[in-house]
Amino acid sequence: MPRVRQDFVFTLTEGLEAFLKLDVGVGRQSPDTPDGLPRRRNQQGPGVRQRLRSFVHNLKQQSGTEKRLAKELREERKRERRAKGRKRQRRDGEAIPAIAEQTYALWEPDESINRRQIFRSLISPLKPGKMLDLGAGPGTFALAAAQLGWEVTAVDARNVRMPDPEAEKDRNRAELIRSVRWVEADVREFPIRSGEYDLICILGLMHHLTVDNQVELLGRCSDTLTLLDARIARKIEVTEGPYVGRYHHEPGETREERDQVVTSSWGNELSFHHTEESLMRLVRDCGYSRVMPMRPPHDPNYTFYLCLPSPPSG
Repeated sequence: MPRVRQDFVFTLTEGLEAFLKLDVGVGRQSPDTPDGLPRRRNQQGPGVRQRLRSFVHNLKQQSGTEKRLAKELREERKRERRAKGRKRQRRDGEAIPAIAEQTYALWEPDESINRRQIFRSLISPLKPGKMLDLGAGPGTFALAAAQLGWEVTAVDARNVRMPDPEAEKDRNRAELIRSVRWVEADVREFPIRSGEYDLICILGLMHHLTVDNQVELLGRCSDTLTLLDARIARKIEVTEGPYVGRYHHEPGETREERDQVVTSSWGNELSFHHTEESLMRLVRDCGYSRVMPMRPPHDPNYTFYLCLPSPPSG
């Protein structure tokens, strides 16, 4: 079992099992509202439940040996962190380690893993279907999903980083690029119809949006299994309504300058980074039933979150 999944899959399995025990109402119709208009109905179809059950089944196949090794690995990491902490404190003139002041910081990252490895590990147990990749950039995750058999739509406001199949010397990679539907569009304006996708990925995008944009986007995605990763604020500097964190000034003095920076937000000068508690509250407020963070982070204060859709009302 890959090291990247050892700490995560056991908690994830329990969470998905609890979710599947709910009366998700697949295939049922909701009663009409008092004004005669039909309520929003679940359009995901039975495939969603089947995929999630398959996901749980695959995760539960891990052996007792793997669980024991995962536990031993966690204990070893704890011992290493404690030893490093004691070593820092023994240094003459050394101040209290900065992490002690970072109340909202995440765990120390695992430098042996990267985002692409984590992404493949998380979606591999799922039966391939239709995936929407928002803020796709160079298509790192879109192409990884396509390799696993997913039908991918990749959306980004800039096309400068989108791969060009005509420039590829490798014929197989060129065909893989052609298998993805590439769309140049602002993710805040791209239409997302209920039940159209089996998985939505919001990777490296949330921390480049304002709180209002985050709420609006997650609200449109919340009836679909969603995988996101985001940078986390290690301390509280500002408050926006019920959410706390810090502002991030996007690079560039003007809109024109920012549009030329491929790692900058498209349009807004200020973005919002949540603390982890604030981000998880935001996701639940937008309609998801449960949010499961991945440990350890892949970079300092930067990790993945699996967001489960709520069962339909009715």
